[in-house]
Amino acid sequence: ENPYLIQSAADLAFFASQVTSGTEVYSGKFVKLTKSIDLNNNNLMIGSYVKNKYANCFTGTFDGNNNWVLNININDSSVSGVGLFAQTSPTALIKNLALTGSIVGNQRVGGIVGESMGNVENCINYATVTGVKYTGGVVGTCDSISIKNCANYGVVSNTGGWLGGILGAALSSKSPVLENCVNYADIVHESTNDYGAIFGGGANTTGTFTLINCANNSATAQSYPTCYGSRTDKPYKIVIQ
Repeated sequence: ENPYLIQSAADLAFFASQVTSGTEVYSGKFVKLTKSIDLNNNNLMIGSYVKNKYANCFTGTFDGNNNWVLNININDSSVSGVGLFAQTSPTALIKNLALTGSIVGNQRVGGIVGESMGNVENCINYATVTGVKYTGGVVGTCDSISIKNCANYGVVSNTGGWLGGILGAALSSKSPVLENCVNYADIVHESTNDYGAIFGGGANTTGTFTLINCANNSATAQSYPTCYGSRTDKPYKIVIQ
């Protein structure tokens, strides 16, 4: 392991531009944040979202090294696949990172990752996250991935449903596992479609959703289900351990 080191806001911006352009997506490579970085309310997003294609998204391992990305400001309600990482590939791993600021998008909106096809571990979101559908504090939508040891402290809201403190939605026949995750923030929903303190629910999926040792410690969302599972028109299965 010989990581590519990000040591400044300029380094992070260059890294983001390389991924977004598809010039370098860091396949099989390691990237490490050496210090916390303040974006000063600037817009920065790593990669871009294209459904079922990973030419312009991060594919390697990103280690935040227990540092912070501070004061991110993404504001585009017309874009889908929005977060610090717009989209990650099935080989990607994002870990050991905390985030503050504000993130606004359309669909597939998350604090750390908009649409995560790879695993996410030890990440904390303090940013406010706002979307139309498929919105989560840490991850907006996902594949059959693992989200472990993550927490959300940022208010999460949307108007169209599939809204969760940690994960907004799993799409298609996906079976994600959420383990040791905690939500501390308010969940502001305007739709009666799926919403939950931890996980919003499944959209067009027959998967099995497993939640292990997850908790809702929000003072304002105590009445919300951990995972919305009462809709009879959705054939997915929920396992809470």
